[in-house]
Amino acid sequence: MKTIKIIAVVSIFFTSAGSALASTEINLNPSNLNLKSGEVFNLNITVSPQNLKNYTVKAELKYPAQLIEATGFKLADKWVALNQPGYNLVDNSKGVLIKTGGYPKGFNNNLIFGTVTFKAKKTGSGAISVSNDSLVLDINNKNIYSGGSNIASLVIESALIKTVNTSVALATEPTQPALKNI
Repeated sequence: MKTIKIIAVVSIFFTSAGSALASTEINLNPSNLNLKSGEVFNLNITVSPQNLKNYTVKAELKYPAQLIEATGFKLADKWVALNQPGYNLVDNSKGVLIKTGGYPKGFNNNLIFGTVTFKAKKTGSGAISVSNDSLVLDINNKNIYSGGSNIASLVIESALIKTVNTSVALATEPTQPALKNI
């Protein structure tokens, strides 16, 4: 009888410790971007809940505003936008994008949260990162965000414009001497 009680206590301890250690990651995909100046590209924000049920995500991205600008954002299917002060922002002068969404009934599998569209403005290199101010909430509104592979490095090269010789030799017809009336 004593053995059963000890196993039950140990089992409860490990179950509690496991949920306390569980956390969710926010990742960026692709993680390496090689671009041309003027190029438009998409970046997926994915959520990996590590088998813990998630309900709300606030993703805050920081990006080099001198190199790229955010031109659009689309939440993935089944997400509901949460529009409250501080929940949604696109600031291309400071290089900050904040988007927040809820997932009805929660989720515990890897999902795409949304897709950001950017435009490369000029040459250079930098990174897009998920800020530590991001959050992921469980059913008790506890923030379980832990980080992840949350940096996408980018290299922007100049767009080479190739010129094509468009000159065309004009064909000329031989001229006939003028006919004289006799």
